[in-house]
Amino acid sequence: MDTASINKPSMGSKKFWFLFVDGFSDHTISCFGKHKSDLMKVGIDMLLDLKTQNVMVKTIRCDNAGENKMLEQACKIQGLQIVFEYTAPGTPQQNGVVERKFATLFGKVRSMNNGAGLHDTFQQQLWAEEANCATDLECLLVKKTGDRTPHELFYGKVAPYGPYLRTFGEIGVARNITAVKGKLDDRGSPAIFLGYAKQHAGNVFRMLDIKTQHLRLSRNVQWLSQTYGEYKKPQIREDDQDDDHDSQDDHSVHNSEVENQDETNSQDDGW
Repeated sequence: MDTASINKPSMGSKKFWFLFVDGFSDHTISCFGKHKSDLMKVGIDMLLDLKTQNVMVKTIRCDNAGENKMLEQACKIQGLQIVFEYTAPGTPQQNGVVERKFATLFGKVRSMNNGAGLHDTFQQQLWAEEANCATDLECLLVKKTGDRTPHELFYGKVAPYGPYLRTFGEIGVARNITAVKGKLDDRGSPAIFLGYAKQHAGNVFRMLDIKTQHLRLSRNVQWLSQTYGEYKKPQIREDDQDDDHDSQDDHSVHNSEVENQDETNSQDDGW
């Protein structure tokens, strides 16, 4: 287990990334918080959820930071009987599994930013969604030592979202769910794919509405096979073409006026 901090808060005001990596299966779980102290709450919630799924955590290896010790005390109160192994100060290599996993996931987050064509504001606001999606995809990668995914080794079952993979940042028209609809109202609105909904069927997606910038869950999505950057480019080009067309019209009108003026002057000279 380890913690990373981000300078800019996410859309949900999250600034800290708590990462848990199973030493046997390499299954990875990401949690997020506004403060370091949130580790105690999100960590306990995660461990209790794992317990309901018959996944018993025996040992947690981490550094001796204050939030980790608070989590240990909370585990004792909950009667989880988890042994905490603390690394020596200044020796992150003792917790190398999660340290390397952080480096891998941060690289994937940067790749998602570039591949989706997100502008700077979205890159800052959606880092937690990117990290969560990268973690889900990491749990589907089969290692060289076997033929089962980390998710299957950890939970004993196939990941529900496995058959419904989409590209982060892909644009889809998500159906609008409203009580009353006008006959001419749009039945859907363009949204950005952010990941897979937890505790839902595998084909329920997390979508960010481009107009309202509200997060919504939907399984009724018509995919456009375009990333956010590709979706926004045609609109920019059309606006540029309209400006060029207007400038050409103004130029042609100006030229015609000059020609008419020249003809008038020549006639005056003839009289």
